[in-house]
Amino acid sequence: MQVDRAPTPEAALLTGEADQVLDAALKDLSEDRRAALLMRLDHGLGYGEIAEAMGWPLQKVKNEIHRARLQLRARLSSYLEGVA
Repeated sequence: MQVDRAPTPEAALLTGEADQVLDAALKDLSEDRRAALLMRLDHGLGYGEIAEAMGWPLQKVKNEIHRARLQLRARLSSYLEGVA
């Protein structure tokens, strides 16, 4: 017997909704802050590589990524509390 691994309609709806909320939260970030965060998360670049690409000092990269994460966490926490 084969197990159906397709998501339930409810799970698919929640995933789509979560994607929209995340996209909106990312759009709230400044363009530079979003770029630095996505280079780190989506592209797996190290802080030094991001600093070189952005033309920023290393400490600014670390600060901007940290602030981006805090901003996202604050924006997404209310959504996540409502889903749970």
